[in-house]
Amino acid sequence: MQKKTLKLITEHQLTSCMNNTKWRKMIAAITQLDNFEPTVKIKYLFDKKAPEGFSKVWWNEVETIGFEQIQWLEINPIKEEFRGQLVEPKCTDFTSAIEKSLKSKNIYYEKRNGHFLIYGYKKSLIL
Repeated sequence: MQKKTLKLITEHQLTSCMNNTKWRKMIAAITQLDNFEPTVKIKYLFDKKAPEGFSKVWWNEVETIGFEQIQWLEINPIKEEFRGQLVEPKCTDFTSAIEKSLKSKNIYYEKRNGHFLIYGYKKSLIL
């Protein structure tokens, strides 16, 4: 881990929730789902603000940046398929499939606003 990453984690009293193995298991759990191409938001440790919209993800690029740089990752379980300008998109809900898949790999997640939130780091609770 880079010194500046470790410094930021220490200064902000963050606790690690994931490691490279768990991130790879999470990616395997999500990408094995038939007909589901996840859209995600990824907040990296050094990002000044959280991303606003969901977008497709290239996991090899995320791994190149480094899983240890991910503060959190949010998965949108709804797949929208464009069908034309005058027609509403076709929406398919993968919530139950994602939930089952994450649980099978023992990946901790929280559900927020219908999305799956997976923490790389969380704020430490000091008593």
